[in-house]
Amino acid sequence: MARPDYDVAIIGAGPAGLSVAHALSSASGGACRVAVFERVPRFTPRGAGFTLLANGLEALRGICPQVYKRVTAEGHRVLRGRMCKIDGTVLSEMNEDSHPSREMEREWGHPWVSWAWSDLQQLLADELPGNVSLHLGEKLEGLRQAGGDDAREEQGGGSGNAGGSGSVVELKFQGHDKPVTASVVVGADGYWSKVRQAAVGDGPPSDVGTAMWRARLDREFVAGFDIPHGSTVSCLGGGMAFLLFPLSNDQTAWVASTPAQRLHELGVQWPPQREQRPGQQQLMSMLGGGGDEFSEQARRQGEAAKTRVLAAFEPLAAPMRELIAATDPSVIVEHGLFIRPAEDMTEQAFGKGRVAIVGDAAHAVRPTGQGLNMAFEDAYHLARHLALASAAARAAPGGGEPGGWLAGADVGGALAAWRGARLPRVARIMAHAQAQGAAAYKRDATPVSAPLRMGPDEVKAWNQFVYGIKVEPLSALAGPPAAVQEGAAHPA
Repeated sequence: MARPDYDVAIIGAGPAGLSVAHALSSASGGACRVAVFERVPRFTPRGAGFTLLANGLEALRGICPQVYKRVTAEGHRVLRGRMCKIDGTVLSEMNEDSHPSREMEREWGHPWVSWAWSDLQQLLADELPGNVSLHLGEKLEGLRQAGGDDAREEQGGGSGNAGGSGSVVELKFQGHDKPVTASVVVGADGYWSKVRQAAVGDGPPSDVGTAMWRARLDREFVAGFDIPHGSTVSCLGGGMAFLLFPLSNDQTAWVASTPAQRLHELGVQWPPQREQRPGQQQLMSMLGGGGDEFSEQARRQGEAAKTRVLAAFEPLAAPMRELIAATDPSVIVEHGLFIRPAEDMTEQAFGKGRVAIVGDAAHAVRPTGQGLNMAFEDAYHLARHLALASAAARAAPGGGEPGGWLAGADVGGALAAWRGARLPRVARIMAHAQAQGAAAYKRDATPVSAPLRMGPDEVKAWNQFVYGIKVEPLSALAGPPAAVQEGAAHPA
């Protein structure tokens, strides 16, 4: 069989997909030929923001120390916070000495940093090594595994079998007659993953009945309101949750959410009328999943969205409501909350055959701070499993012949082991996030009662489970095959 075009092809150039590219490069010493395909023609400011915590940063440091240094140095270090009732009554104030970020850095050796989605995307793209090629404006239409059936095309067809017995995956992109071939395909294409539907065919994520609004603003603009500067502010209660948090590059994001049932009780239209909804492409763009900017359309939809969020959050503290009211409508994103329920998770959530699925495409979770952190873990362990398989093939008699980094490797076995290792940990974190989310919207919820009712020892044990992971640098796997084999017992 002819050598494939790439050892690994990654669909999706968000932070999840780009971290996989970095991980494969580190684990192979640059020997892995990687291509990243992204549907948007250019990177533009979009998406909201997120927080990187100890487990995600530990994985990122293991992936690429240089990127880790930039991420921790250039992101916003979260050191102050305020927790309030929905009307603004302060329940607790955390300064630089008492904020949980101090415990995180003391116990697990990493800061607590927040980033704008597109800022981190650009940083990861800028740092891509020479063995990784980035292809923008490439829209995936279908995929097929040689030796298996055709996988489902763009919008229809059968469930397909991208996980057949073949050793090459073929990718068909819009506007190209010749398919791209790869030994492994990684789906990092977000909530509505086309790769997942082609490989597994298990349908879209579930709508949990929550309305959400997001916006990203310049911090200078936010400074004009009576809101603590540079501090995270959480307001909770009465079935409402509002969060304000600083991001990289002097930006700030706000997020508001409430159950759809509450909107119905208030007489607020939900879901929005079709003409007021962003299309899937636009929504993916806004959330950081791909697509172009639609400024005029976004403004019209944003005006209607602002009306709804203000109606839903009438009891919110005055400074926060004033901030929402003053926000440019074109930057307000309105959407439902979609997740993959923890109880439905199986190993196939992470792919099938020679198709691996990572990040939101694999484990869309309630926004409690673990989505991208788990994606970095996915990337680290995926690269590690493939590197060990590559090393075993090269160390075997007759190994090391031309054919690519994965030539002769037990790719199917490596991916199956990776899926089996990821499932228990990810499903447990997802279940915890679901319980947190359900508690946050109770009518009597406050920032004190909303978290799961756990005793101090339980909290300590849980934090250790989530944040206390330790990994070795992936670059250590790029040594001679024998040396790599000696390190194969490292826990997955």
